Amino acid sequence: MGVISRINELLLANAHHAIDQAENPEVMLKQVIRDMDRNIYEARVAVVSAVAGEKQLAAQAKHHRCVANDMERGAESALNAGREDLARQALARKVDHDRIAADLERSQAGASEICTRVKAQLDMLLAKRADACRRKDVLIARQRAAEARSRVSRSLAAATIGDTSGDKLARMQQRVVEMEAEAAAVTEVLEEPKQPEKDIADIETAAQVDDALAALKARLASRGPVPSAPVNA
Repeated sequence: MGVISRINELLLANAHHAIDQAENPEVMLKQVIRDMDRNIYEARVAVVSAVAGEKQLAAQAKHHRCVANDMERGAESALNAGREDLARQALARKVDHDRIAADLERSQAGASEICTRVKAQLDMLLAKRADACRRKDVLIARQRAAEARSRVSRSLAAATIGDTSGDKLARMQQRVVEMEAEAAAVTEVLEEPKQPEKDIADIETAAQVDDALAALKARLASRGPVPSAPVNA
């Protein structure tokens, strides 16, 4: 179960990382530029194809106009030679080439209009890409600055939450106060009584001694005379 749980945690972490990357503005902006580059490439291909098509139509129309002119000159030569039948055939071919040339010229005009539009779109894409690149650099710089501020803020918040030095100092201060009180109490218990209190205690002790001596003398007097103390010669 431990291995399976660990695998699940890794998969979940990778999924979260992928989501974070997908939502990362820098990653998204770079992807936008790549998409624009792809669109620009496709637009360039379209422009090249449109221009080539327009030039090809122009060349074909010119060719048929030239053939039509040749047929007209041929018909003129045939008439001068008294060959009306050949002149009619040449003119028929001239009409056909003129008709084909006219169709090609109309197609060329449409192709030229398409070329103009595609070139305009390409220019617009290039301008948008340049603007996007400028904005990308600014936005990425702002994003990185915001991320740096966020990291600093989180670090400060974590330090504030985890900082117990103030509580420790308060507890140590309280402990010092308690130790000072204990020391003062011990000193007060162990120190010699103050002089007035000592004098009172001495007086009380002397009175008790006097009372005890008087009681002792009274007992001895009731038994007989008290021998006087010998006097040393």
